[in-house]
Amino acid sequence: GGIGLGLSIVSRITQLHHGQFFLQNRQETSGTRAWVRLKKDQYVANQI
Repeated sequence: GGIGLGLSIVSRITQLHHGQFFLQNRQETSGTRAWVRLKKDQYVANQI
């Protein structure tokens, strides 16, 4: 259920971070697979 806001929110946040958002219909099962790709900031990564 739901009203479909989740995918729109994830898509917009991903765009704001210059990332990529993918959806794939899984024909072998009933469902959809989702991926989010974001670039790692070298400076932040070294601070962790």
